[in-house]
Order: sequence, then structure tokens, then C-alpha cells
Amino acid sequence: MPALTVETALPLPTEMTPPKPTQLRMGSCGTDSTRSGTPTESPMDSTRTSSPLSQEQFDPPTRKKESTSDILRAKLEALAIVEEDVDLSQRFSDAVKLGKSNVPCRQMVMRMIRMLRLCDYDAEVIVMVLSVALVHLDTIFGATDTRMEDTERVSIAVLQCFNAHCYVMDEACPMKYWQSNIYSTYCNVKVLNSAAFKLLKILKFKLQVTEEAVTAKRRYLEATA
Repeated sequence: MPALTVETALPLPTEMTPPKPTQLRMGSCGTDSTRSGTPTESPMDSTRTSSPLSQEQFDPPTRKKESTSDILRAKLEALAIVEEDVDLSQRFSDAVKLGKSNVPCRQMVMRMIRMLRLCDYDAEVIVMVLSVALVHLDTIFGATDTRMEDTERVSIAVLQCFNAHCYVMDEACPMKYWQSNIYSTYCNVKVLNSAAFKLLKILKFKLQVTEEAVTAKRRYLEATA
């Protein structure tokens, strides 16, 4: 099936100008079929071997007293627009079962939240997008390979956030900005469009979620430490 452009799959209102990130300075994203009862291939299979996160390279701690969690938090704080986004990104990462010490993959989630902030989406909207995406991901991860590595898992999770934000928002941030700010060293827009379509296919193109399901995810994301 040929790649489906975002404009075709999820059209934006013609009278609105899609938001785009402003003054975004990102590093690399890390050097660091439908359900049938059996796991399907991953929507990101075509990009698996080229992923920059596959080797999970970590910077060694500069001081012996620094724990892995301290190093991770410092890296996330360096990316965050506001401090509370660090905890939000950590809870989302936990929800999609990323390794606790996987710095590159958790940074990818933080970069997504940073980009949404720079698109002028407020905190309430961002939490709603992540909550809706988590409801969708319960179905998606239930239909895909359970042996999936963190690199693939975070790539799918962030991409479903793109689908979810297109469903929730009247003015969506086009895929080209997600690619350039999050997936720039991972894959191109054409591959992302194809993968996003596969995720929609797993969901049978039904993005509607129940209020109860979204509320449960929202409470988890907004829980205080």
C-alpha cells in the first residue's frame, strides 16, 4: 500500500494555518494488520534496523555519587520548557513500559512534549492528547509483538500521539515537524505516514474513546509524586 499523506488521512481545516514549533533547537532523537488473536508485525518494522536508538548509548556519570535517575532527570530538565513536563514525560514513559534507565527513549518522549509546548498547546491539551493516545496504545500494544524493544515501543507511542492529537485538536501540527524535531535521524516523513496509517488500521480507524478510559489515563498522568 502506498504511503498515505497526513493531509489525506487526517485533513486539516483549510481556513486555519497549522501550528508549527517556533525556535525549536533539538539534538538527535537519540544515539540515543488488524487484531486476529495473534501478534502482528510492528508498524515500525521498516525502520527497525536503522533506528538511532537501537544501541542505547548512555553518557557515563561524571561523579560516582550521581545515580542513573539523577542523570536522567537532569537530561530531561534540559529539554523541558516547564519543570512539570519532566514528571509528565516520566509518567507517560512508565505507562508505555519504557526501561527506567533508558535515557534516549525517555528523551524522545520529552522532545515530543517540548515540541507541543512550542506549538502553543497548553498543558491541559497536552495531557488530553497523551491520555487519548494511552487508551489507543492499550489496543495497539495488545495486537503487536510483546517482545518489542524500547526503541520500537517509544517510536510507536510517540507516533500514536500524533494520531491522537490530530483527532483531539482542530489545528494539528503537521507530520513534517514531528519528523524534523523527533524522528530526524530515525526515518523520513513518507515512512512515518505509512507507519501512522498502520496504527490507524490496527485501531480499525476508530479513534473515539470512552470518557471513563480517558479519565483513568488522565488521573495517572496528573498524579503527584
